[in-house]
Amino acid sequence: MSIDTPPIPRGRDRRPAIAAIVVTGLLAVGAFIGARAISADPTAAPAPAAGAIKPSAIPAHADIEARYGIQFYQVGLTGDDGLIDVRFRILDPLKAEPVVGHHSVVKMLIGDERAAKILDTRALTPGDSTLVAGQGYYIIFRNAAGTVIRGDYLDIFVGDLEIKHIRVV
Repeated sequence: MSIDTPPIPRGRDRRPAIAAIVVTGLLAVGAFIGARAISADPTAAPAPAAGAIKPSAIPAHADIEARYGIQFYQVGLTGDDGLIDVRFRILDPLKAEPVVGHHSVVKMLIGDERAAKILDTRALTPGDSTLVAGQGYYIIFRNAAGTVIRGDYLDIFVGDLEIKHIRVV
């Protein structure tokens, strides 16, 4: 006794099966990435690339913090290294206003230790915003002709006070 089975047609279209496998694979990868993103610590900084210059914390400067209500925390290059990005936090908006506010009267400069130059080329400041205590801000200086390179050391001058030897990241 034999069972007759219908013949399997030759040249069957396999595209739906392949599409189902590809979609399933993409969904699995998406679920994996989504699970990693959800479990990641949102406050953690990304790991530096191999060989990257590690940021060095800018030392606290009690006089600048007390007199001007500003705490500096990073100096880096941005904009294809054509801009110097100085990051700071406002401790006291009233004290910080003369330095970075609408009508700045206190000079803020940066000095390049390697080239022995003072860079007075502020291009962008938070002057048009209302300063808020605890908020981070930045000032952008032009880095004309690539004077400053990553790994250099700069000094920040605020009025007659100075923070020396800050590594550029």
